[in-house]
Amino acid sequence: NSGVRSYINSLNREKKRVIIAGCGAFSRGSELFKDKKVFGVMGHSKKENINELLHVKEPFVELGDLNSIDSTIVSEYIGKNKAFLKIQEGCNFRCSYCIIPHVRGNARSQDEDKILEQVKKLAYNWYKEFVLTGTNIGSYSNKNSSKNTLAKLLKKISLINKVKRIRLGSIEPFQITDEFKEILSETGVTRLPLIFVDSTI
Repeated sequence: NSGVRSYINSLNREKKRVIIAGCGAFSRGSELFKDKKVFGVMGHSKKENINELLHVKEPFVELGDLNSIDSTIVSEYIGKNKAFLKIQEGCNFRCSYCIIPHVRGNARSQDEDKILEQVKKLAYNWYKEFVLTGTNIGSYSNKNSSKNTLAKLLKKISLINKVKRIRLGSIEPFQITDEFKEILSETGVTRLPLIFVDSTI
């Protein structure tokens, strides 16, 4: 949008090297690169190579694909008292107002074993609160099953020593299964949905 373009132009005037990533890499990256507004374009699947890409000498476009999911195991979040785990990427819904499927790809889930391994490492480093994130975490499913297993994942994480709190990112109401409802009804579970209401409606 115009705000981003204006910010990029201001950085260029300061002779800064600009690398665009995220959704913008797919939606506008090639255009900005062609116009020589950015030094580099980095797609989602290339984030694991960010250290190398930040040091390249020549302008580049590395979009990668929309099928992968970052498998990096993080053991520490400097300056944070909570840990963020991306368990899912992409979306299978095709809402007329949303560009997400075109810039993030179809829904795909992180391997359950990798998620649990990361939680264990972070819990060992004294993180007690975990935020599960993704484009649409309600579509999370174990690779070994086509059935929605977000509830099963929550149960397994809750059994890991030192885990005290699990927070969830966005989830659609119709994706809540009976198994998930059982978890919500358990003692000690706090249900605090964050709701945005447009004052103009």
